[in-house]
Amino acid sequence: VIVDTEEIKPGEKFEDFITRVLRDNAFILTIVSKNSLLSGWVSKELTASLLLNHLSQRQWVPVRIDNEMFETEFYFSAIAKIEARITSLREAIQKSLDAKLDIRNFTEELSRQEDLKYNFSRILAELKSRLVIDVTGPLFKPGMEQVLQVVRSGIQ
Repeated sequence: VIVDTEEIKPGEKFEDFITRVLRDNAFILTIVSKNSLLSGWVSKELTASLLLNHLSQRQWVPVRIDNEMFETEFYFSAIAKIEARITSLREAIQKSLDAKLDIRNFTEELSRQEDLKYNFSRILAELKSRLVIDVTGPLFKPGMEQVLQVVRSGIQ
């Protein structure tokens, strides 16, 4: 089991870490929540996981820790938050340009946020079209038993 906060090497780029972990593991277990779905890095991970799931023998197992992603209003509130971040980053870029400062600090994050906005609907649609194991509240134990069952069946 790879836990991103524990397994990333000091100095390793997040994108390189995501690529390495997805390449080197047979199972991709993704913990999904209203907050994780708003992360540009999680968007990259989910998009890559879906691609690997379609093109290889890797199995993607999404696990949810809350239910907001299935509510209609979540999509609109999430897009509004992403757009606010994009606007803020564009303003920071313009301010930097006006001051003749380097903008790289902002352009990579802007790219991730724009990718997140572009892919957000597709990510939600994929999650809604699959069994996402529910580990919320009283469903934690049976949900984790499902996760173990999937992993065990793939190992044999």
